[in-house]
Amino acid sequence: MSAIKSLIFSTLFIGAVQASHNCCINWSEVPNSGYNGWGVNWALTHTACNRYPGAATWSGTTCNENYNGAIGGGDFMSKCQDAGVAAGYTRDQIGAGYRGTC
Repeated sequence: MSAIKSLIFSTLFIGAVQASHNCCINWSEVPNSGYNGWGVNWALTHTACNRYPGAATWSGTTCNENYNGAIGGGDFMSKCQDAGVAAGYTRDQIGAGYRGTC
């Protein structure tokens, strides 16, 4: 009986998991930024999130999947890097993170 409960709970929990993504920038690589290390870049995150119409929603700080598997991590990083290059950064200055962290 406990195995059945465990299976049901696991199925419900896994079905509810949806990722939130964000773009990161290595500020120490940006001339005159005044910052050191990696941090979230909301503008790039918003731009990258707009590349997933219907699959993701911009929350104001993160790009949230509308359903499980809507955004692949590698694909999102490419979208972040594309947005970064369009904004004048280099691809190696841009990364991606989850849940508002880098």
